[in-house]
Amino acid sequence: MKTVLGRAANTVNAHLTALDLFFTQLGLGPAIVRRDDAPKLAPRALDARQQKRYLRAVERRPLARDRAIGRLLFYSGLRIAELVALDN
Repeated sequence: MKTVLGRAANTVNAHLTALDLFFTQLGLGPAIVRRDDAPKLAPRALDARQQKRYLRAVERRPLARDRAIGRLLFYSGLRIAELVALDN
């Protein structure tokens, strides 16, 4: 599937997981297939134009809370999950 259809490793692994669940539901157990490792890619940074666009969108938010969240994400580099965890 990866070579014939040109699918990414994550796509192929997702399909194999679906097949595992299907075979398990039939009582056959998971399919014994080697999965490819997903490439470890670093997150992409926003370019200058995207940064300005993001900050303008944040400033248009009517609630101060929303503007604070947007600024905190942008200026601190927090991930969304880390920001949500601040409430706990």
